[in-house]
This record gives sequence, structure tokens and C-alpha cells, in this order.
Amino acid sequence: MGDGEWHLMVWWHWWESASLGEAERIAYFRAEWLDWAAQQIWPDMDFGEAGVRRLAEHGIGETR
Repeated sequence: MGDGEWHLMVWWHWWESASLGEAERIAYFRAEWLDWAAQQIWPDMDFGEAGVRRLAEHGIGETR
């Protein structure tokens, strides 16, 4: 098992035990993963919410 598999197993255990509702799950991915994605694409910039908007300009994680 590689490091990525272990991380996924730990995350999955946390995710299943977190008892989050649909809105909380969506908010988690918007806040955590979209910000992470923006940092990977533009590592030299400190975006926060601006990074999420910039991703949306490129069709990634568009909000409705």
C-alpha cells in the first residue's frame, strides 16, 4: 500500500464518522479542495476565495 492509499483510508474513516449533512459536505469540498486546487495551479499566489473564483473562470468548481 502506498502513502496515497493510507491517506485515503484515514480520510474515508474520518468522512464516514463526521456525520455531515449534504450542505456541510458541499461546503467542505468548496472550502478545502477548491482552495487546494487553486494553490496547486498558482502556487506563488495567496488567493483564498479569490482563487476559487479564478478556478470558476476556468470552469472548475463553478458555483450556482
